[in-house]
Amino acid sequence: MGNVGFDYKYSRFTQQELPAWKPILTPGWVITSFLAIAFLFIPIGLVSLFASERVVEIVYRYDQDCVPEMYRGNVSAYIRNSRTNKTCIGNITVSLHTTLL
Repeated sequence: MGNVGFDYKYSRFTQQELPAWKPILTPGWVITSFLAIAFLFIPIGLVSLFASERVVEIVYRYDQDCVPEMYRGNVSAYIRNSRTNKTCIGNITVSLHTTLL
């Protein structure tokens, strides 16, 4: 019982006998590659750094605002009670006092 209908052709590629790529990493080549990558990514990093410094974080604790008055002393009872409506709608007003650019 052989390979019926299968025409197998021997090649160095199918037998994985191709010579391996063995780069020679000289110090000059490594330093040049490192500097080229650095010159590429340093401007990207600086742009990201300056953009992240202008981010404004707004912290709003809604855990007490959304708990009804009768459950303020025992929040876990409010969480465990399956009959209470836990829909919470909060409004936050944010005023911007700086220019964007």
